[in-house]
Amino acid sequence: MNKNQLYRNIPKVDVLLEMEIIQLLIEQYGRETVMEAIREEMEALRAENAALKAELEALKSASSTACNSEEMKKLAEENETLKKQNERLNYRI
Repeated sequence: MNKNQLYRNIPKVDVLLEMEIIQLLIEQYGRETVMEAIREEMEALRAENAALKAELEALKSASSTACNSEEMKKLAEENETLKKQNERLNYRI
């Protein structure tokens, strides 16, 4: 997975603002409150993506030095877990 792909998966704010559910939230809570919630969530996603990116880099580094199939299997499982976490992050939005 391209390390920048994690960031590209985060939707743009203007796209979110066009969503019907967001429009309803703005009507109910006000634009500023909804925008603040969006900004906070975007910051959290970027921070989680940065951590995920660092973990992926560590896995790549470790996989290049792994010596046996047991280590490779463990790294592959960890990589799958990280991919699933990223999918959950994107689903949350």
